[in-house]
Amino acid sequence: MADFRRHALAFASLACFLGLTSTARAQFGPCNASAASPIDERAEGITEQAGDFVVTCTGGVVTAPGALVPQVNITISANTQITSRVLSGGPPPAPATVEATLLINEPAPFTQNYCATSTTGVLGCATGAGTSFVGTGFGGGAISTLPPGTPTQYTGTKANAFGGVAVGLNQVTFFGVPIDPPGPTVTATLAGVTTSYTPVLTIRVTDVRLNASSLGAPTGFSVTSSFLSISASGGLSVNNPTQTVGSVRRGLVGVAVNNLSAFGKSLTGTPLPYSLTVGTGAAPTLQQCTNQTLTSAVGGAGAVEVVSFTEGFGSATKLKGGAVTNLGTSTNTESQTVFAGTGFPTSTTGTSVLGVADFATRVKVTFNNLQAGVTVYVPVSIGGYTISGPTGTLIPSSSMQLTASEAGPFAPVAAASVTSLAAGFVQLATTANANGTQSGVAVYEVTTQIASAPNAVETFYVPVIATWTASPSTNSPSLGTSTVNVDFAPTSTVTTYLSGVPIPRFVPSSTAINGFAINSCATNLLFPFVTNIAGFDTGLAISDTSTDPFGTAAQNGTCTLNFYGSNAPSAFTTPNINSGTVYTTLASTVAAGFQGYMIAVCKFQYAHGFAFVTDGFGGPGRGLSQGYLPLVIPDPAVLGGRAANPIGLLTPGTGEQITN
Repeated sequence: MADFRRHALAFASLACFLGLTSTARAQFGPCNASAASPIDERAEGITEQAGDFVVTCTGGVVTAPGALVPQVNITISANTQITSRVLSGGPPPAPATVEATLLINEPAPFTQNYCATSTTGVLGCATGAGTSFVGTGFGGGAISTLPPGTPTQYTGTKANAFGGVAVGLNQVTFFGVPIDPPGPTVTATLAGVTTSYTPVLTIRVTDVRLNASSLGAPTGFSVTSSFLSISASGGLSVNNPTQTVGSVRRGLVGVAVNNLSAFGKSLTGTPLPYSLTVGTGAAPTLQQCTNQTLTSAVGGAGAVEVVSFTEGFGSATKLKGGAVTNLGTSTNTESQTVFAGTGFPTSTTGTSVLGVADFATRVKVTFNNLQAGVTVYVPVSIGGYTISGPTGTLIPSSSMQLTASEAGPFAPVAAASVTSLAAGFVQLATTANANGTQSGVAVYEVTTQIASAPNAVETFYVPVIATWTASPSTNSPSLGTSTVNVDFAPTSTVTTYLSGVPIPRFVPSSTAINGFAINSCATNLLFPFVTNIAGFDTGLAISDTSTDPFGTAAQNGTCTLNFYGSNAPSAFTTPNINSGTVYTTLASTVAAGFQGYMIAVCKFQYAHGFAFVTDGFGGPGRGLSQGYLPLVIPDPAVLGGRAANPIGLLTPGTGEQITN
């Protein structure tokens, strides 16, 4: 109840102030609105920059000398939430002073004089002689449009920049702005030359940020728009009051996880301390029983995949910016208009905080479902590439640096020379999940851009190294498929104005993509003839030969016997077969009355078998018998499907492949 009463009093004060400032009415001439350079806005963004909203006025009746210039309340409304930085007040529905700023007559840096506004609409500055502007009889025209030496308003020490107050989720009001109509065309004779001047008063609203993520989620290269509208008290009327200030489109597209191949694009050059070749295929399927080490080059067995993402438009990734800005100039950075003058809220370094972002564009790569026992390494620096020429040459353009946290200040992570062949990589910090897998996040921030990069669509590549020591007997690494998400960062659920939240910030919008998979090491044995009819029986033997004189890691597991043919029973799973042992059974035991073939799928790498068909089991027979070795079927996961007896075909990672 106390919060409600406080907010109610605040709004009552605003209403009272609105009434007081509208009693003195000026006679205004025509005013026309336009949007200065609508900005490409990211559909994932919560704090996207809006293009400046500009109003130009001519004519009207100039305030008489000595009379108070009428103060006007000017409100900017958006078709989404306004998310400009909060200076004080809030959270919604309470009003808050925000960084959105209104300027009169385009004051240049260092001639800008800021007038703060409290959440109750009270101006915190002296706007002229005493506490208000006083008419000079020369209107509000800019001095450049009047005869030289003609006095004008909004110059010297008078306020010409006014702070805004967020009074609703999608509105900012500038209270008590002194608007002196510029007056009619004037004629002056200077040095014998008669010249006519039409004074113009310009109102510019800048440093408005919008929640573009609420305007829909454009797909592909489709576009939606953000709008600002203006309204005013005191008789100030604006033609074309609604203007498009932003084109909303996807900022990240083409997210993919690729393998490393000799048949792809080569990545080289600054800032990469390595070179590698990106293939066109999906992330690989790897074998649990094969060690994955750092002893090979980044482009070899050590790196298992490359995560890539592409800008949806040329300025989707930006530097931080923050330099003093000339009005109407696009910064093409995460910062907007930055002021230089008197009265502005400043940082500890004395620079205006209005319009300044907290950091450059960040992108986070989230690794989920990483298998237990796997260690992942990521590069501390990644490069952005543009495609040039008919051959599709990759030209390095921008770079991003790994930073220590998602929402904290930029803190570059130092490279750790994991090995001489993997210099520039660092181990990914992971957390354990309830299902036994791991998750980790790598956050990269834009640190450099060449001159052409801001308007060039770039693709960024993140090579990923995964290592493990194979121990199938302990199910390490665990089996499964990892996934990858790529989003702008930091992600947030705060979609309104609020103090203390970072700028920029984004909604998570990605879809998980499969990364590298780890499959069990299996041996598939084809027993082409198994029978238990007409007095015959088949003896079946499967050996686990992973114990050998070659230093092979011992493996163990079960075998699933799958029967196909006449009177085929359900699949039968053997007990665990330890390394160096042999499992034996009879068809009469596991497949009574069956005749056909059987495929044994063994969950260890080095299975071999023997079958003996005879009519002599269990008593004297006719002496008919035949023994044979089953065929080893190459691993379908490697070959993309069954391919028996591929003579000469290399199937790395599957171990023995007996083909005859």
